[in-house]
Amino acid sequence: MNGIKEIRQMLGLSQSQLAEHLAIPRSTLSMAVLNQRMLPAAVLLKIADLQLKMNNNRGKRMELLTREEMPGKRMPDDLPFESMRANEQLCNYKMHVLKVKLKNMSNQYDQLRQSRAAIENVLNEKPETAADHIFWKWQHEKVLAKLKNCSLYKQDQLSLQIKMLETEALYNQ
Repeated sequence: MNGIKEIRQMLGLSQSQLAEHLAIPRSTLSMAVLNQRMLPAAVLLKIADLQLKMNNNRGKRMELLTREEMPGKRMPDDLPFESMRANEQLCNYKMHVLKVKLKNMSNQYDQLRQSRAAIENVLNEKPETAADHIFWKWQHEKVLAKLKNCSLYKQDQLSLQIKMLETEALYNQ
């Protein structure tokens, strides 16, 4: 997010003031300045608007306007190419990360189901000692808890997030 600090300084604003204008937490803005966090597309649009406005009013202190108040409303295809390219790269990266996570979650779910079936077979065969029975019950509870973390419902949630990002990527093209 190179340039956020420069824009903020040219406007004479504190991080808190800029974060308030962008409607994001100050900590999110701070992390974005340090390249530790990506900003949502709507925030990138606001920053691009500020940068365009600054370029049109070189050296003058400006009052912050909302996107709706800006004269001659610009459509996203009027934004600088770098901002749009960065947003596209961000969407692609997020989709890649979520797809890998979904694949890993699906594999883990399959393995845990097999483990659960094997443990249930052992429990149905009546373990030799009470300690064995307690051990296998404990293993069964552990597997069930892990299954909750990668359930089909959670996999569906990830799939939905991926579809939303794909839609956003199509919109940004």
